[in-house]
Amino acid sequence: MPKRILVIEDDPPMEQVLCRIVQLEGHESQVAQTWADFEEAMLGELPDLMLIDIALPWVNGLDLNESLEESTLFQGIPRVIVSGHSQDAYRLRAYAQGCRAFIAKPFEVEDLRETIRQVLAEAEDPSAEAAAPA
Repeated sequence: MPKRILVIEDDPPMEQVLCRIVQLEGHESQVAQTWADFEEAMLGELPDLMLIDIALPWVNGLDLNESLEESTLFQGIPRVIVSGHSQDAYRLRAYAQGCRAFIAKPFEVEDLRETIRQVLAEAEDPSAEAAAPA
């Protein structure tokens, strides 16, 4: 069954790449380039996964990730950071805030596809996380 994946990205070419990868995996993509887009996306059916950039003009993606983790309504939605800001401090903060994976830009398409598959599988079956290879 196709999942709904919210792509939170402000760069149109990268947004297109991310959406295409989501579609190659057989899922539906929705884009939030602005705060208004994000609010609209969160008012309807909640996404099954979020791909979040850090450097957004309207919010720091790590701050957004933290707010989502602290929200009882949204904390169960798996989140993956996809960002060019790949320093260890960003990675550590993202994982401490509950994100499931951190993909550094530029990335290999297959790495992101595998991450999407794994995170969605873990969300459906939490025991899959323990069984996943390290």
